[in-house]
Amino acid sequence: MKINIRLLLLICLFPFSLWGQSKAGYESAGDEALKKHDPYSAIGYYNSALNYGNDGQLSLKIGNAYRETGNYFKSLNFYNEAVFFSKNNPVEYKVALKAQADMLRRLGRIQEAITIFQNDTSNLEFLNDLNDALTFSTDTLPVNANQLNNQINSAYSDFAPQILGDSVLYFSSMKFESKQKKETVHTSKILSSKINDSIYSDVTILPDLINMKQWNNANFSISPDGKVIVFTRCLYDENNELRCSLYEAILKNGAMQQPVKLSSTINQAGATSTQPCITGNYEKGYLLFYASDRKNGIGGIDIWYSERNASGVYSKPINAGSKINSSSNEITPFLDREGDTLYFSSDRYNGLGGYDIFKSYFGNDSSKISLLHLEAPVNSGYHDLYFNKSYAKNRRTVLVSNRPPSTQLTEDACCFDIYEIVPSPEKEQQLKAKNELIAALKLRNPTDEIGFNLQPQVPVERLAMQISRLFPLRLYFDNDYPDPKTRKKTTVSTYDDLVINYLNRLNKYLLFQGQASDKEMITSFFEDSIQGNFLKLESVTNSVLGILEMDSTKSLKLTVQGTASPLAETDYNVILSERRIYSILNFWRKWKNGILVQYLENGRLQIQEDPAGESTSLGKVSDAASDQRNSIFSKSAAIERRIEITEITLIDK
Repeated sequence: MKINIRLLLLICLFPFSLWGQSKAGYESAGDEALKKHDPYSAIGYYNSALNYGNDGQLSLKIGNAYRETGNYFKSLNFYNEAVFFSKNNPVEYKVALKAQADMLRRLGRIQEAITIFQNDTSNLEFLNDLNDALTFSTDTLPVNANQLNNQINSAYSDFAPQILGDSVLYFSSMKFESKQKKETVHTSKILSSKINDSIYSDVTILPDLINMKQWNNANFSISPDGKVIVFTRCLYDENNELRCSLYEAILKNGAMQQPVKLSSTINQAGATSTQPCITGNYEKGYLLFYASDRKNGIGGIDIWYSERNASGVYSKPINAGSKINSSSNEITPFLDREGDTLYFSSDRYNGLGGYDIFKSYFGNDSSKISLLHLEAPVNSGYHDLYFNKSYAKNRRTVLVSNRPPSTQLTEDACCFDIYEIVPSPEKEQQLKAKNELIAALKLRNPTDEIGFNLQPQVPVERLAMQISRLFPLRLYFDNDYPDPKTRKKTTVSTYDDLVINYLNRLNKYLLFQGQASDKEMITSFFEDSIQGNFLKLESVTNSVLGILEMDSTKSLKLTVQGTASPLAETDYNVILSERRIYSILNFWRKWKNGILVQYLENGRLQIQEDPAGESTSLGKVSDAASDQRNSIFSKSAAIERRIEITEITLIDK
């Protein structure tokens, strides 16, 4: 199997035979396979080299190959081995650590990746990228990414979706075979599907007029008025590189005319032009956006655009500029003409991993030009591409990803599937509850309630003393949260989200209370201790920021201690306490759009962690799993599931 992520992410099958008489021979063959974007063959060669013994470099190469197939778990295993084997080689060790951290990021274990590099001043840019990724990773959008049914998604890669009106989905699929150079390979064709409500059915292959035999035909884009079609055709050149060009077809009276290859103005000789988006520009006709590695770009594959006049003539392409393009690859452009917003994917480093979807204003108001990374679940740690919206009454949003549960051809091959972004009433309710809590916080104005005074004339020593009056500040958690039934030491959950979910479970807790007095007690605990102490956390955080901003000669150290109920084993509870402390760290990193990150990174705000597990528990709680009333849902059990901010220390720089 062959993956060309760099261009179309199209997949072709190639058999490989193991050759070479030595470890170096197999390893060299694997290197050549990777250069040709054929990680599956590379894995075969590298595994043969393993029979002669392992080392850091070989483990790193195998990890890279598995990363390209989408098998992140195997990739991480080999990166871990690369770190182990290269400890005595500083240069190789640094490369292996970065690969390991990048894979942890892709798997959502971002805080672990940050821990690896948090004291490495030579990798501050990469550390900043990881901190950005931590911010993007929180699943706060009130939507779900739902995989389309098996009428659309096959065992091979399905991609490039575009919805016309409310009724038709166009997309491309790699499930077709053809003969090329005496070999049977998988090629892509363009298909259509009828849409009825949320049902996709009646999949039809477009006629040979579009799907030319022996070619990869893909990336069908039709203008919003349904009159102009632009799509891609690709063939492998003499160097086994996939080269693509753009073709145009006109619809007259509903009939498709013969497609024609666009001129060298668009299809520059020796370059690939692909992934078109033809859209309306009501002042001048049409705008064509596409991805190309043509000359004079900013780096890698860039996004370019061209104006098409009423006569069908395209202007000289213009690079979308440094606000969009980078030294990395930018692909799959889509212009939402209703918002003048350009969506595209990039493999630049400050995302969640692989290709991520970004958006930028692309209109005439220069004051609005900005670049935003889309949060989870639109983006994931895998490749996320082809973001596209429809313009009909029922606005639909689709994208392409090889994230789980995308179809796997084999254990090592995770292919691309089409997903639809749909509203989530459950997440909407959670977001509403969170906003209500924030509104309650503002109404109560707890900063004034506890007597904090952030006026400049108040000495920071007095402010620190005022904050310390709240300590120990106890912050409570639902049973086994965050990330129940895991042994992860870190989490991407933030404490504010965990509190919202916990408060929404009050009715469940009430079911397990016996007497009316028990119900009153647990209700009071939820309102006064869980919610009330979270409000105090907001106040403390606000005052910490005030101290740091008022006196640049001072640093602060907060001591955070973890506690867990005795339901699980002691070692598990210590790990659970570590996760809970991380959820507070995540809260501080994301608080007010990350305003505290600079202080955490420069050392002016220090967090001393003590994941004590159940060692500080009062020991009066049932540890019987069968006794849920007392071991989980009682007030005495709930009190034990906490972390405590125990001390604030003012430090002279």
